[in-house]
Amino acid sequence: MLRDQPEWTDDAIKTAMRSGNERHVKLGKPIPVHIVYLTSWVDDKGGMHFADDIYGYDAKQARAQAQATLPSRKSTN
Repeated sequence: MLRDQPEWTDDAIKTAMRSGNERHVKLGKPIPVHIVYLTSWVDDKGGMHFADDIYGYDAKQARAQAQATLPSRKSTN
């Protein structure tokens, strides 16, 4: 991501990472980032795992899915 910025050598990157200080660096072009929030998943052995939904997203998603799958009501008049 920083190869077009000559000041960011491998050593400079390692030093910044180990400094313990947050640093903002402007990138030359945007990088797509996908944030995934899972409250259930299957591990490599097929075991199912569940975690608390601390943000309440599961209920919000369930409501949205229920509304999207309701049959449309057509007037019979």
